[in-house]
Amino acid sequence: GSLCSSLNQLLDSLRDFMGHSEKILNGNTEVKASDMDGEFRHSTERMLEQAKEKKKTDLEMARVFSMVENATINMMFADAKNLEVQYQNPASLTTLKTLEKHLSLNADQVIGRSIDIFHKNPQVIRKIVSDPRNLPHKAIIQLGPETVELIAMATYDKHQNYLGPMVCWLIITEREKVARQLADSG
Repeated sequence: GSLCSSLNQLLDSLRDFMGHSEKILNGNTEVKASDMDGEFRHSTERMLEQAKEKKKTDLEMARVFSMVENATINMMFADAKNLEVQYQNPASLTTLKTLEKHLSLNADQVIGRSIDIFHKNPQVIRKIVSDPRNLPHKAIIQLGPETVELIAMATYDKHQNYLGPMVCWLIITEREKVARQLADSG
């Protein structure tokens, strides 16, 4: 009888633990582990802490993603391994569409392609952005008749491993033209 009672108590605790675990996995961080004992309580409290931290991180990521998506500056990110474009924000896509005639592909085909498509001398830029110690790096390049200013910056994960370069860029053709006119007239 005593063994049966202990087994029933263990099964009840296991059911509670599984129920709490399911709630936590579904995003409920208001679960109370105080009605549990021993290792089940400890494990549930750890899961709750991790779920709360994940919720906080998810909120922060959503905020940062929204900021990047809605920024009016052109942004792209390439991975460190192959220097393939992994992301471009909507502003970048819109601006690239105006430059398509000077590219070897359409603006909406840039994702998954090497950054080499933007450079006449890709080995030079590859050498620079492959090593985060070279970043940030500012450059002015020609893309057809357009002058483009870009700033490449290093991005890192939470362990400070280099993820790849992020580039912010803008067309400065008119600005350069005005600067030359002012220099010539001065």
